[in-house]
Amino acid sequence: MAVAPGLMKYAVVKIETIDYAEFAQTALLTGDTPTQVYRTLVPDGLISDTDSAAWTFQLAGANQTALATALRAAEGTNVTVVFQAEFGSGKEVATFDATVPALPFGGQQGAFRAFDISMPVQGQPVFTTSA
Repeated sequence: MAVAPGLMKYAVVKIETIDYAEFAQTALLTGDTPTQVYRTLVPDGLISDTDSAAWTFQLAGANQTALATALRAAEGTNVTVVFQAEFGSGKEVATFDATVPALPFGGQQGAFRAFDISMPVQGQPVFTTSA
């Protein structure tokens, strides 16, 4: 049975209850799960430990928009983010708190002024299904 891959389409990117998806170009939630391995003196001997994931929310968008204004106002604070990669019911939704870094300002001559930031997520995201 063929299954179509999920598309990043009509996404929802709510920051403190306001949807800013129309101003964003990239929204990506990434977990990094560190694993350490300790090799012992015996053949094939090793001890490994896997830690819990550290999550990051990458967000890129246009400057001089409501999204950039809201992020600048929240710089250095934690905001609640609701991210749904595809609009509709029965779709996966991630809810999490993330720390807003400073946004870059300026850009190249003749190009849209844009930003691309990585927001550290506090704790683990909660994954649910949209209603």
